[in-house]
Amino acid sequence: MNNNGTISKDELYEAYKQIYAGQMTDAEIRQETDNVMSRIDIDGSGLVDYTEWAIGTSDKHKILTDTKLKKAFQLFDKVRSFT
Repeated sequence: MNNNGTISKDELYEAYKQIYAGQMTDAEIRQETDNVMSRIDIDGSGLVDYTEWAIGTSDKHKILTDTKLKKAFQLFDKVRSFT
């Protein structure tokens, strides 16, 4: 909202209020805001930066497919064998 490159809990709350007006109570919106912040504010700064947002909102099921996990494991397994 203030264009500082991060999302604060208050900014997230205000956005949720607009999105869920009439669908959720204020208490439910506050609880959801707390839940989201606790999951995606990785560094505990009270702010969510772009990296945290990207990680928190990515669909891990699409990113972490069995094939990709196996390839990543094989890569690290090879690297480990050379050390």
